[in-house]
Amino acid sequence: MDLSAIQHIYFLGIGGIGMSALARWFRHHGKSVTGYDLTPTPLTHQLEQEGIAIHFEDDPGLIPEEILQNSDKTLVVYTPAIPKNHQEYQFLFDNGFTIKKRSA
Repeated sequence: MDLSAIQHIYFLGIGGIGMSALARWFRHHGKSVTGYDLTPTPLTHQLEQEGIAIHFEDDPGLIPEEILQNSDKTLVVYTPAIPKNHQEYQFLFDNGFTIKKRSA
């Protein structure tokens, strides 16, 4: 995958220590970073203070427009804690987004 062509990173499960570190790394390297997590925590609050928009409801309608309008320039990263029947995961998968596990 050519990361130079990617402008937006959308995280499913952004609130864990590994995912939040990846989110910060991508943001530091000039990417637009947004995400979803199940519950707000001090770590997600810190990410929000750093300018990363996060929502806490599994609702495809909450995926930012910049993601929806740029599927070819978006990478979706998810944690194994996200089940395959997660509504946002299913929506992004069904609409042809590039989706990678955190480990990839």
